[in-house]
Amino acid sequence: MKYFKINILIGFIFIIIGGCGGAKAEKTVKDPKVLDDSKSVIALFIKDNGYELTAHEKSPENINEVFEIIKKDDISRFGAASKYVESLTGADSLYLRGMFDLSYGGLQQIAAYTLKDKGNKKLAEANRLAAMELSGFELDSNQLQSKKEFEEESKKITEVEAALEKVSYEKIISGFNLANEMVRLYPEDSRGFVLRAYANRLKRDWSGFSEAISKAERLDKNGDENIRYQRIMEKLQRFRLKNEAEEDLIALRDELPKRVRIQAILVLNAREIEESHNELSKLRDVSPNHLIVQLLGKTIDQEYEIFQSLNKAKEGDIDPSDSDSGIVSDTETSTDTATDSPSEQ
Repeated sequence: MKYFKINILIGFIFIIIGGCGGAKAEKTVKDPKVLDDSKSVIALFIKDNGYELTAHEKSPENINEVFEIIKKDDISRFGAASKYVESLTGADSLYLRGMFDLSYGGLQQIAAYTLKDKGNKKLAEANRLAAMELSGFELDSNQLQSKKEFEEESKKITEVEAALEKVSYEKIISGFNLANEMVRLYPEDSRGFVLRAYANRLKRDWSGFSEAISKAERLDKNGDENIRYQRIMEKLQRFRLKNEAEEDLIALRDELPKRVRIQAILVLNAREIEESHNELSKLRDVSPNHLIVQLLGKTIDQEYEIFQSLNKAKEGDIDPSDSDSGIVSDTETSTDTATDSPSEQ
């Protein structure tokens, strides 16, 4: 029996947001206070994990620097870079503004559904211990403490997940509206359709995605790497061709090592804790303050430490009671028994 299989299929971690692929603008969250409160919840969670969600106000000096910020997934500079491109005119401005919104929103969306999975695991452990109590089993002090911690952590994660969903929705719809504006004004520019395909993928509108990405491919004359990336993610999310998509992601990462988002996806796509921790180490090497590191690094580290302790206990090197925090293998299931993805609920 295996310990700690992580249920992080990327198809399981994207939110369904209603909408179509047409040119009609969609409304975002109306109440600014809701967004501010959500951002505060996220910032506090990141601070509790030992990081600071800070923004660097240094403006890029040229378009090439803007593209580098996007490739590096450097969200600390997204705000300043977005302001810089707003001062530009034409298709470049619309494209880059849309890319900032969709890149940020997509990253927040990934984090939300990964945290949801982890929160469900912690809640399941708290419920397991509670069921033991109800059955008449007397929990020892370590088990009682674990039960309390699992309940508190689950509640905290649920709050952060909800906050991430709100702020990601705002960014995704903003990016979607910018994509439609670019398609309207520059119908022969393939990048507008790349943006629309990106937004529709995040919104789980596969009909709109297919239409937009096919149009982008017909118009593209430069072998746009973003089209390749969107097609790989379609394999992963829409068609569930995990192994094939993972091979394509690794090949694309090796070809484009500066595209940090690819490495972040590989962290979240890992099914085994060892694989997840290994990919996390690679992400830290290229982007030590990446949002995925800030939100999930501490949890993955803790799971990996417990995994190692359990393995040592299994081999007879240590007493399992010295390291077992209450997590057992029954809830660390494979992806075959994971909670259904949002698209299947």
